[in-house]
Amino acid sequence: MIIFDENIEQRLVSKIENEGFEFVSIKGNYQGLSDKEIIHLAKEMQATIITEDKDFGELFFAHGLKNCSVIFLRYSRNEFEEVFNNLLSVLNNVLNKESLQFITIRAKSIRIKKI
Repeated sequence: MIIFDENIEQRLVSKIENEGFEFVSIKGNYQGLSDKEIIHLAKEMQATIITEDKDFGELFFAHGLKNCSVIFLRYSRNEFEEVFNNLLSVLNNVLNKESLQFITIRAKSIRIKKI
C-alpha cells in the first residue's frame, strides 16, 4: 500500500495507479493531515509514504518517528520520467516489506537507508 502525500503531482499518482499499485492520496482522501498524522496513518495501513516534503526526513532522523517506510522524491520538472522510472524500480524491486527504509530518489540516483 502506498500513501501519496499532498505535494505529489497527479500525473505521478495516475502513472502509479496505471501500474496497478494500491494507494491512498492524502490530497484526495485526507486533505489537511499533519505530517505526524500521515505517519500514524501509514503505520496503521502498513503503507509506504511517497513525498517531496523534506520535513519527513527531519521527523524520522531528528525526532525518531520511524513507524513506516518513506520514499522521498527530489527532481525538477524535466527529470520527471527518470524519477518515475526509478520510483517504479524501487516499488517493484527494492522496497522491503520486512524492514523500514527511508529512500531518496533522484533522476540519477537512489539512496536507501534502513531505519
